[in-house]
Amino acid sequence: MVGLWIALFIENGKEGVGPITNVHVKSVLIGAEGGSQPLVSGVDGANVSNVEFGDLWLLKATNPASFLQDLDLENSDFASNIAVVDDLTACQVHVPSTT
Repeated sequence: MVGLWIALFIENGKEGVGPITNVHVKSVLIGAEGGSQPLVSGVDGANVSNVEFGDLWLLKATNPASFLQDLDLENSDFASNIAVVDDLTACQVHVPSTT
């Protein structure tokens, strides 16, 4: 088991929380082993969607993770379009202005 290295989740979608969408996670060394299973999970009416992982390395791995199973990421209730991708270089990040 890889261990809890990420948790994207919504606890109460009926209280105005959610959805979570368009998340890009890249260039991460995952050093945790054991413990709780990682999760990407929404609730009815507040899904988690369009999550991409790229260039994620497990400790002692010789190649980056290629599949969700490599990351032990199987807990994905009310979630869709969760994927490991080869290239996130096209990912555009929008940072809102603080002025």
